[in-house]
Amino acid sequence: LSEPEPDITVARGEEGSFSDRHPVPSEIEFVVEVAESSLDRDRIDKQAIYARDSVKQYWVVNLVDEIVHVYSDPTGPSKTPRYRTRNDFGRGSELPIVVDGKSVGVISVDDILR
Repeated sequence: LSEPEPDITVARGEEGSFSDRHPVPSEIEFVVEVAESSLDRDRIDKQAIYARDSVKQYWVVNLVDEIVHVYSDPTGPSKTPRYRTRNDFGRGSELPIVVDGKSVGVISVDDILR
């Protein structure tokens, strides 16, 4: 489980940059995991992996509770890597899309959970 394969990766780069390689953590803005049966694994194990690699944001689309968990402010490599901040967005709310530390738009949680 050292290199997870997220359901969605949003990365910076030219079109076609990743046709023959995966983006490195410094190129990744955020990753998204859609979780139902894998919810505990995604919230615990994968969160630690992404935090260790300093991925800026990690989203877990929690289909069980119909919430999107947004983790940010990773500790980076440490004894127990984690994200310092978690914000939860439920139905009826809008989730900000942040790129390079700036909000570039929003997406409806209802649209994500369709």
